[in-house]
Amino acid sequence: MQTGWIKDNGYWYYCNTATGAMQIGWLTYKGKKCYLEPKQGKNLGHAYCNEVAVIDNKRYFFDKNCYATEMQDDGKWLKGAKGWQFQYLDESLAKGWKYLKWSGGEDWFYFDK
Repeated sequence: MQTGWIKDNGYWYYCNTATGAMQIGWLTYKGKKCYLEPKQGKNLGHAYCNEVAVIDNKRYFFDKNCYATEMQDDGKWLKGAKGWQFQYLDESLAKGWKYLKWSGGEDWFYFDK
């Protein structure tokens, strides 16, 4: 039986190393949070990667390694043809440098005009 991280049809899944059961919901892996789809019909158990999602009324960014970072509430991340953009609550897009804070830290980001 295969356990741990498993990639299938382009999606990542995690099976408990002791029981082999597929994990759903929040998972702490190497000290970082990951989220695995808990609902049937939505690709049950797949890890959220390279996306932004709202879970329990909080917005999270999931990086390429599927690690979650809680986001601030003054806007949201959008993935467009030119990469990631930040959209303010008034629906305008961030331009130039923006300093963002979240539960995992804080940093400067540059957005093309």
